[in-house]
Amino acid sequence: MEPLFQELLKLLRQISTVQFLTEGAHGSGGWPALAQSTIDKKKAAGQSPWIERASEDLFNSLTGDGRGSIADVSSDWLRYGTSIPYAGFQQSGTRHMPQRRLVQLTEEERKEFVRVVQRFLVTGEI
Repeated sequence: MEPLFQELLKLLRQISTVQFLTEGAHGSGGWPALAQSTIDKKKAAGQSPWIERASEDLFNSLTGDGRGSIADVSSDWLRYGTSIPYAGFQQSGTRHMPQRRLVQLTEEERKEFVRVVQRFLVTGEI
């Protein structure tokens, strides 16, 4: 199963890349805009103006092998995510923080996952 899980990990990272580059528009209709005060603080600190990319840690952890990346693949499982502490708050939202779904698959991407799994199970190929 490891080749299958490696392929699915690759797809998850590609999807996450697009989700970040479109600031959530790709999979979840767009993330709520940053407050002007946040934009000003980021600018003053020399940080990226992109939403959820001040340090790039969160982006790099979900799209590659950056700090906090969780990408465990074996013959039995695939585990994907991030250990960046605030990621869960962003994914779900809080009373004081709007929800920004960092990982969100479109219906077509879900179908692609199924096609990849079916192809692997039937042919043994990716």
